[in-house]
Amino acid sequence: MTKVLTNKDGRFFSHYENWECWKLGYWSGGDCGHANQDASALLLSDGEAFHAAAAQVVASWPVSAAVHLSDVSVNRRAWVGQTACFVATGNCQECTKKAWATLHKEQQSKANKIADKVIRQWVLENESCRKQSGQLVFQF
Repeated sequence: MTKVLTNKDGRFFSHYENWECWKLGYWSGGDCGHANQDASALLLSDGEAFHAAAAQVVASWPVSAAVHLSDVSVNRRAWVGQTACFVATGNCQECTKKAWATLHKEQQSKANKIADKVIRQWVLENESCRKQSGQLVFQF
């Protein structure tokens, strides 16, 4: 059972060893050849597939999602996009960053809107937990 703590500002905390993204190797890097970049670019530019992968990440990685999506000081869009590409293609974050740079501005805007939708949904679903004051413990 994994413990996730929240502070009075509603930000969730958990030791990184509890993060699903850490356990599955998201932060470990990997091969970033052109084929991998193309796979990430294709996912990010396919609205339906990207939304499905992003929603899957948030649903199947509750601790990682809580830690990264409750922290408004980080680029939550990037985390959603990079983890969606990791889950759907196996590509590391560096590969997805390079793929992002190949997208047209319109494709980037569309992907950002999808990421924002996924983030808003997570915030709405977790608002009652975040509004409470003091330190709370959630167990997954």
